[in-house]
Amino acid sequence: MQFCPVPNDVPASIAVADAILSATDPDTLASLDLLLLPEMAFTGYLFPDLSSVPCESPPSSPSVAWALSTASSLGCPTLVGYPRLDPLTNAAHNSLAIALPGGALHSVADKHHLFAADETWAAEGKGFHPVADDIVPGVRVAVAVCMDINPRQFKAPFDAFEFANHARGVDLVLFSSNWCSSHPDDDDEVRASKAAPARGSGEELAAMEETRAYWQERMGPLEGTGAVFACANRVGGEEAARLGTGAGGDVTFVGTSCVLELGSQKVVASLDMHEQALLVAEVEVGGG
Repeated sequence: MQFCPVPNDVPASIAVADAILSATDPDTLASLDLLLLPEMAFTGYLFPDLSSVPCESPPSSPSVAWALSTASSLGCPTLVGYPRLDPLTNAAHNSLAIALPGGALHSVADKHHLFAADETWAAEGKGFHPVADDIVPGVRVAVAVCMDINPRQFKAPFDAFEFANHARGVDLVLFSSNWCSSHPDDDDEVRASKAAPARGSGEELAAMEETRAYWQERMGPLEGTGAVFACANRVGGEEAARLGTGAGGDVTFVGTSCVLELGSQKVVASLDMHEQALLVAEVEVGGG
């Protein structure tokens, strides 16, 4: 699912997601095998410090509650990104809740490679989430949160492929993201030049192709396999001023949620850089 949340307003953001599901054909919803939402799906992404982040922790976690309820009502695993406060360590993490169809929480993945906008408040996860074959029964699944697929801190060698090597042998990569077109350190002029092109324009199509090609490149060790890459990214923008760095303009999130066959490099389905919608694609994974 791809949409733009209402920053700092979890109920309003949940209403956006619910409206998208309500507008989807019931037969389509009934046929879903998995639902993936973006990183920090209901909170927004840019925060100057931990005190400004609407962190969630049991027993009060509306994002996790929505994931559990939706997984139960749709009868399929549901993954939702959210800011998590660990009640044992008091550390905050950019996390991904993985809910099972029966309404139980399978696990929580903490973002391992942090982006600059995470470093203002979040602690790094201890490692990539273990590959699992019980999220979708019989399908080997690896999950990544945005920066996880990049070189750690952009300092590791580009061809180290930390995440993709971790995911070797999987059938399905689930990528939950707030992928943006500018860096927090960009100046106003650079940020403005990276705003989303007009919908349906040649510039937008080129930007989408470039984004998908980069994601495909970061999955290099999985090329030539039967693995499938499924991405839920967000759209819209947030004021860069929310970071408290003095930066101006809007940070633009590039959408382009997609499903890619890594072996054939085929784009099975993709949304554009503006749509708020549920992307539905049918693929064969796990040998059938």
